[in-house]
Amino acid sequence: MGVSAHAYQCDVSDENQVRELARRVAEEVGPVAIVVNNAAVTQCQPLLTLKPDQIRRTLDVNLLSHFWMIQEFLPGMLVQKEGHIVAMSSIAGYVGTGYLTDYCASKFAVRGLMCALEEELYQLGLLDTIKLTTIFPMAIDTGMFKEPKSRFPWLAPILETKAVADRTMDAILREETEVVIPHRILVMHRLMFLFPAKAMKLMQRFMGCTVEPHQGASPTTATTSAFG
Repeated sequence: MGVSAHAYQCDVSDENQVRELARRVAEEVGPVAIVVNNAAVTQCQPLLTLKPDQIRRTLDVNLLSHFWMIQEFLPGMLVQKEGHIVAMSSIAGYVGTGYLTDYCASKFAVRGLMCALEEELYQLGLLDTIKLTTIFPMAIDTGMFKEPKSRFPWLAPILETKAVADRTMDAILREETEVVIPHRILVMHRLMFLFPAKAMKLMQRFMGCTVEPHQGASPTTATTSAFG
């Protein structure tokens, strides 16, 4: 016995397309219980070479798409009195990385959005109804980053997509608020905040987690999912 799946094409950076997507899903599928905001692009360029349209594209896809998706699908969840919004951030939402200034800015902002939304739902008395989960993985082997490196792969590995997907599903089932993948990075990161900022930077650089700049390559794009 299988489960029906419905596929839709939508530029989630365009609020009008997201609005039309939400309308079609409501008509053709019904209420949506879980939204996974996973769309992302990266330019992997030095800050001084980034063009305005590249910066806007990164923020449109990586950040503003979360706003459009939440604004369209959260109201239906409130009517159903249940729902779960999942945001795919990144460890780059905690730690800055060279050649990823626009990407890091977008992922820091996603973390801020989800933290603020949690407080907003709390003040409205809705946290028992709407669950929020933010995922912070290390670099994932999707081809998005050129030659991602880690000096200590046993501690900070380049992740496989299936491992991240499995852990994300587990986080949804457990209704976890924030998930760092792998978990040991979370422990190390929390400990780092006990030290002065300079010591934190030295530790980050010692870890050797870096990416190489792209040379005129088109940005790689991930997707956003909505599950009913």
